[in-house]
Amino acid sequence: TDFVQNLEKELRSTLKDTLTIYFDKNPHDGLLETHNVDKSLEGKLKCLIFIPIISQTYCDTKSFAWQHEFVAFNNLANEDQFGRDIKLSNGNVASRILPVKIHELDSDDKAIIENEIGGVLRAIEFIYKSGGVNRPLNSKDDEVRMPGKILFRDQVNKVANAIKEIVNALKHNQNTPATLPPLPTQKKTRNVKSLTLNLLILAMVLVIGYFAYLKFNNPTEQSTEETDKSVAVLAFTDLSEQGNLEYLGDGVAEEIINVLAQSKDLKVIARSSSFQFKGKNEDLREIGRKLGVSTILEGSVRKFKDQIRVTAQLIKVSDGSHYWSKNMDQKTENLFEIQDAIAKEVAGFLKATLLEGVSSKEDEVWNEEARRLYQKGRFFFDRSDDDKRALEYFQKSVNIDSSHAISLTFLSLSYGQVQNYNRRDHYLLKAKMVNSTLPELHATQSLKAIVNLDFKEAADELRQVWVKGKSNPVVLRTAAYFCWLSGRPKKAVEFARLALQIDPLIGRSHLGLIQALWADGDYIELLKTSQKAIELFPESQLFRFWYVQALAFNNQMDTAFTALKHVDDRELTKAALTNIYYNQKDLEKLDSLSDAWPADKRDLADTAERLVIKNKWEEAIALLTNAKMDFDLLASLRWSPILKSLSGDKRFDTLIKKYNFDLELPLN
Repeated sequence: TDFVQNLEKELRSTLKDTLTIYFDKNPHDGLLETHNVDKSLEGKLKCLIFIPIISQTYCDTKSFAWQHEFVAFNNLANEDQFGRDIKLSNGNVASRILPVKIHELDSDDKAIIENEIGGVLRAIEFIYKSGGVNRPLNSKDDEVRMPGKILFRDQVNKVANAIKEIVNALKHNQNTPATLPPLPTQKKTRNVKSLTLNLLILAMVLVIGYFAYLKFNNPTEQSTEETDKSVAVLAFTDLSEQGNLEYLGDGVAEEIINVLAQSKDLKVIARSSSFQFKGKNEDLREIGRKLGVSTILEGSVRKFKDQIRVTAQLIKVSDGSHYWSKNMDQKTENLFEIQDAIAKEVAGFLKATLLEGVSSKEDEVWNEEARRLYQKGRFFFDRSDDDKRALEYFQKSVNIDSSHAISLTFLSLSYGQVQNYNRRDHYLLKAKMVNSTLPELHATQSLKAIVNLDFKEAADELRQVWVKGKSNPVVLRTAAYFCWLSGRPKKAVEFARLALQIDPLIGRSHLGLIQALWADGDYIELLKTSQKAIELFPESQLFRFWYVQALAFNNQMDTAFTALKHVDDRELTKAALTNIYYNQKDLEKLDSLSDAWPADKRDLADTAERLVIKNKWEEAIALLTNAKMDFDLLASLRWSPILKSLSGDKRFDTLIKKYNFDLELPLN
């Protein structure tokens, strides 16, 4: 009642037209078990906008409110001359069903609604946000709400603005009829024993009084407002009754991403980041903020006998409104034509150009368990600090099904991370035999060449795949890694930033930028980036280590030592302390720390660092110039601030410049 009273007030100040709201505020409402329920509700349901109040108990297909109000209005709206979904004056699409959600829903309840409406539930939320609490927001909450939380009065205003948009669209729609058709007769009668309680709590109908008799004008032109060309494609929801089409929903979304990513105009978020929201009921505006995009494509898949229906919706992040939505049906599960059609419509709407001849490949047939294990491996691989677990899942996936280049490539990448190069090369060759054009494959081959210090071959591999790969985060991270290791840290930062833009929720993207910033000596940005990484991955020891490094090199020593207490890794702690003491020029502590380090843990670079610490520069340079250069030593020369202090000595500069190599690739 409080909501309706506030909405009536808001509508009076928002719209010029007279609106009538029917609300079941009277629990008796004159309806008895002996009355004809369908006929009694017919006039009330014959409205322009229906607002169901979605609670924890609303989604009951046997309830009176569900059968006689929600389903009845959905049927009516789909059959009348208005249509349930209305194209707004700016080209967006809005439904005449405008849900208000007062509780967080169980997944089963959410699925019931989505099955009925044939799409994803999008509601204006009136839910009090607090840990362990699941209750409706009310007007009194505004008096004690903390800053940044949703306000009751703001949500009422959103409902009023949504109604105004639909009203204005109908006003200017020349096809709108003067009167509404009658409600179809219900075939079944229902017991209305719980009628009064159901009507009081579960449903509200908003009726536009006298509005259908207004004279309608010509439709307005579509808004010419320039749309920001950035999009995230979320995993498509499985709405099948059996719940066995998850693999299909993932596949459809992934292939749309692959097609859109080939556009030179679009910023397309990688699947590894956009799929992070799979199965989560998170507000689209928050998802858009986290991913840094202005539009989101979401959808669903369902199956009726031998027919697959794919529903897609392109949504404006700023206010959650629809740019467009579409249903597409296919007789078989070979959905590449639908995937291409959706990708083309999205690109067209965002005024982006797809490359000629680019399309999704025909759906690969995966073993379901192999695909699940591969996705599990990607989860741990993308975190960047659990290579062994990633390798374990990739290996299990390939053992079941070795016919997919992508799983073979990531298995090869994982073996490279743990420095098992024989196994890396074995699976790299197998992946190449399956699909030699895969961008991730060329990135892996480039990494192999980098480890062998063959920068020419590494660059050639990246150039071969750059047209397709410049929108692939694995390729971009490899390019960044190539640049900082081959002496071009500023280019490394540029490539790493591009990778992070399209894959912002993945640990490896943050690590790539952190390494590049460290190599470039940009410690202020390093501090900001490492802080952000810890917020996203609070358990990561690696990011905590980099945070300590950044604090120390920004001369925040007290905070650095406090943060170091949370690094639970002996080798990382030693490396951090070494750099902290070196930055402080505390040679006594450095000497003590290096002497305490076990001899079997020391490599050539560590020995050279010890010599520099003891001011034995000549011995350090002699050791390095006479050593056989390998990947680990070169990485230390690029990475270690202690060894980089040798810069300026001609012998050291000559040694390091031998491995400088410029990767000539366009950055956009």
